[in-house]
Formats: sequence, C-alpha cells, structure tokens
Amino acid sequence: MNIRLYGYGCIGRATGRLLTEAGHTVQILDPAYIDASIRKWAVESTTPDAVVICVPGPEKNGRIDMSIVEGIIAEQLDVPIFVRTTAPVGWCRRQNRPNLVYWPSFARERYAYDDEMDENFRATRTIGVSGERAEGLSQPPVLIPMEVAIVPYEMAELAKLATNAFLAMSVSFANEMTHLCAEDSKMAGGAGMWHYVSAILRRDSRIGENAYLDANSRGWGGKCLPKDLHELINGYEPLPGGASVLRETDLVNEAVKGVRVVGQVDPLWGMFASMPSPQAPWP
Repeated sequence: MNIRLYGYGCIGRATGRLLTEAGHTVQILDPAYIDASIRKWAVESTTPDAVVICVPGPEKNGRIDMSIVEGIIAEQLDVPIFVRTTAPVGWCRRQNRPNLVYWPSFARERYAYDDEMDENFRATRTIGVSGERAEGLSQPPVLIPMEVAIVPYEMAELAKLATNAFLAMSVSFANEMTHLCAEDSKMAGGAGMWHYVSAILRRDSRIGENAYLDANSRGWGGKCLPKDLHELINGYEPLPGGASVLRETDLVNEAVKGVRVVGQVDPLWGMFASMPSPQAPWP
C-alpha cells in the first residue's frame, strides 16, 4: 500500500519504520524533517491508499488541542485514516468519519520502535473503531501484522489517557513515600529505604514486578504524562465533593520538584545490602 505519514517525531519515526518493514511504501509529510536523512523514506506524491497521522496534540488551557489533526483530516479523501495522536475521549466519534481508526501508541518517546516490538507492550496494542464496519478497511483494520484488541473509539481513547495517568500516579506515590522515609524519624533507613520497600511491594502479584515505583526527585514530566493527566482532570467531572486522585497526583508532582527525595540508605540497613534490586529476579 501507498501510505501517507503525517508527522515524523518519535512516534512518527517508529511508525514509518514499522510500515516500511511491513512492505508498505511510505510518504512522509512533515516540513520540520524533510532533509537528507529521511529522503530514502519519501516517494513522489500520489493519492495514498491510507493515511497515518502522528502529529502533535499539544496541551492548550489544560486540554489536548486536536486542531492540527483536524486540519489534516479535513483535507483527506475517502481513504482509511489512522490517528496515532493521543485524543480526548469522544473526539474520534465527533469526527463522524467511518473510515477513521484510532491507533494509539503506548510506547515511550525515546524507545518508541523498541517498545512497539516488545512483547511486554504487545498486550496494549489497541485499535479503536466506530463500532460499524469501517468502509474500505480490512478486518481487523491494521496496517502491520500484529494481534490487536478491536474496541469502540471511547475505550481506546480512555485506555491511552488512563495508562499515562496511572504511570504518573505511581511515580508521585513513590516520591511521596520516599519523602516520608526521609522525614520521619522512625524510618531508620532514611530516604534510601524506599528502594528496598518498593522491592517488597513488587513481590506482591497484585502490584507486579514491573510496577512503576522508582522515586524521581525531578518528578515526572515529558510531553505525554502531564498532557494526558491534565486532559482527564480538566475534561471530566470529579467525584462528589471535588475529590480526585488525578488532581492530587498533579499536586504531589509539583510539590516534589523542590524537594530532594532520593538519598542513601542508613548504615543500620547494611544487613540488607545483599537484597536484590527492584529490577533483579528474586531467588
């Protein structure tokens, strides 16, 4: 297939490589990246068989701004449109385009291609559709050989936002626990005690060995976690009384940026020096 790829950032590069490896011809449209390093990807402009959109959806007034994506969609012919840009819940259905498929990426920015290919991330491969048979699309509507969960738009949209919100919450939790260890006089191990406590938590199958429990004195950031969390905070009604784990996650993250929450383990805890690190397999 001839595929037109809009956007050549972290996700766009990974997607372009995946599509090319699947045997598709990829035409890249991104003024910021049209240089010698990617000319081998580009082909002469032709009517595409499908369009893949990986352009930014920046945060604007606490919400995800989809105007760049909407401008691209408005120019498209009646061909399958795959949107990888993170979208607010309900956005895809409001476009009223039965040929639109939501294909969110759950990959990390710096390791996008590796994550797309990683077994641990394959379980998150999700395609959102309108619920009707998308005109012109095969079943399932995919462009690369992979197993995916085919779900309604709203389920895929929320899955992407909720994933990043949960990861942000996990880091905020770890930072607050580390601060507690550092400040409470009863915590003989000091701030570094959390390193070992988190290893114990990971042994609980309800939490999991790969849980995000590492403290970071800079808090969490990047392009995705803040934007996606703010979309959920500002786009939807909180619980009665205004209670919100999401809001508190954001507040804790802002508070921790000015506090050093990582430290060395007190010598009293030297007897546990041989404990495996959180990433190491347990005996």
